[in-house]
Amino acid sequence: MNFQDLYSIIILSILIYNSLWLIFKKSERYANNPLLGISLFIFGLFLIIYFLWYRTGIILKYPHLMRAMSPLMYLSGPLFYFYIRNSVRKARGVKKWDYLHFFPAIIHLLDLLPFYGMGYEEKQKIAQAIFEHNKLLFFIGGGIIPISLHYVFRLIIYFVYYVLAFRLIKYYNKKSGLPLKKNWLFVSFLLTGCVLVGYTIFTYGQMLNLAFEKDYILFAGAGICLLGVLTLCVYVNFYMETVFGIPFSSSQNTSKSSHLKFKGTQTNYEWEEEKVDKVLVALQTEMKAEIYLDNGLSLQRFAKKLSVSERLLSYTINHTYGEGFVEFINKQRIEFAKKKIEEGVLENQTIEQLANLCGFNSRITFFKAFKKFTGTSPTQFHEQNDHV
Repeated sequence: MNFQDLYSIIILSILIYNSLWLIFKKSERYANNPLLGISLFIFGLFLIIYFLWYRTGIILKYPHLMRAMSPLMYLSGPLFYFYIRNSVRKARGVKKWDYLHFFPAIIHLLDLLPFYGMGYEEKQKIAQAIFEHNKLLFFIGGGIIPISLHYVFRLIIYFVYYVLAFRLIKYYNKKSGLPLKKNWLFVSFLLTGCVLVGYTIFTYGQMLNLAFEKDYILFAGAGICLLGVLTLCVYVNFYMETVFGIPFSSSQNTSKSSHLKFKGTQTNYEWEEEKVDKVLVALQTEMKAEIYLDNGLSLQRFAKKLSVSERLLSYTINHTYGEGFVEFINKQRIEFAKKKIEEGVLENQTIEQLANLCGFNSRITFFKAFKKFTGTSPTQFHEQNDHV
């Protein structure tokens, strides 16, 4: 085992550890983290098997485990997409028709059944050939469908799901208004993409039978992949509040009383949710009273009026509506503006007067917000309304 292999195994082991954390750690804000965790776990386990089994020769002792992970790799792409889709649409779990996305994995599994049924000695010969010539991993030890095609198909399918997820991410980022570095959905999407690109380059190099020690393509592919993995793991560990939506103490060994506040049999997680519900009721009451029309309204001022912390108010809005404070308030203002325009307010008032009426401090800010939420200008909206 050379240094590169050892380094790769260490990094991928950290990825597997963090994947399990995403799977089993309860999250307030991102309840679908387990889907991402399973996707990354499959991906990480597949890669670590390559370095442990095929590059170090362990597979020679356990040849019956060959291709054990291959069908599962078809699940990584769909699960990643489900994670993005569910998070954006505030849904959970896998739906009835989602199981159709697992069809390629089932086909691959059925195709490999004859291979799985081979004898020990026959499989060991295949394992020996792959160990001596790594390139053969992509060409022998499969079913009716050439195994090399499965490597290509998996990458194509993953990129298709990644593109579909990209469309949802664009919508979510526009809607949430969160700073990108604190938007776990965006960060996970970006770094997973980095891992995918690196893995694609590395696979391409391997299929061309390029020497890892000599060829820059393999080195670059492995480097990009492992850098993406390492950055993702670092983010998960150092931005726990963003990833899981709950505050973490810098010292995990402090007294349990600092992490748990009991009310009967409730944990701190449930206690916090109860607090959020109370803030939400007060927030909705103020919205009905049209507090958003106050052009001096700020997060600090609003939180003070509700007698809560700015952090709790901000979290309540984001957790409930998936939006930042400014976007949430501006959306209410624009809905009010649309209603006023439909009532004919622009027949005797200017755009500036309407902007001020809706709580905006300037015509430009009002115009930008109106365009953002309606796709048209106030004047165009007025003209369209006149023709209805």
